[in-house]
Amino acid sequence: LAQCMEDSSMVPATVEKLASVVFVRAVETPALALTVPVVLRGLAVRQDVVKRKACVIIDNMTKLVPHPREVNPFVDDLLPILATLAEEISDPEARSVAERTHKVMQTAKETEVGQVNKEALLELVKGQIQESVPGLASFVAGLCQSMADCRQFNKETWQGMYSKLGL
Repeated sequence: LAQCMEDSSMVPATVEKLASVVFVRAVETPALALTVPVVLRGLAVRQDVVKRKACVIIDNMTKLVPHPREVNPFVDDLLPILATLAEEISDPEARSVAERTHKVMQTAKETEVGQVNKEALLELVKGQIQESVPGLASFVAGLCQSMADCRQFNKETWQGMYSKLGL
């Protein structure tokens, strides 16, 4: 992958190898961070067959993410390119793959990622704790939001956090 980023002549072969990888586990943001730059380069080559394979890779990886938030950092880079390819690729089959991939990415972008409502969370926390220190409720709400954003839902971790705060 690293050599492909340095030498553009290696893009078709690298996309081919990447297309042959069978993903058996969930694909998360770190794996996407390694592969998306290569796939983006694959979408920019002249050969429609390479563009098609790059679209298939994106489509397959997007289907294997456990939550759309894993794809979100890459959606804005991929969507415009996929939209262009869906209209401009000369090969009809490759164009249909690009259209399908564009729809999958668009769906991922539009999927609610479960953002925490900060004001509602603060009100909830204020109702649950006695604010013995000014700003404690805001601090605890911020911790809760950070843990939720990191998808940390282990009960013992939350209890440990609260016990360290004396709550």
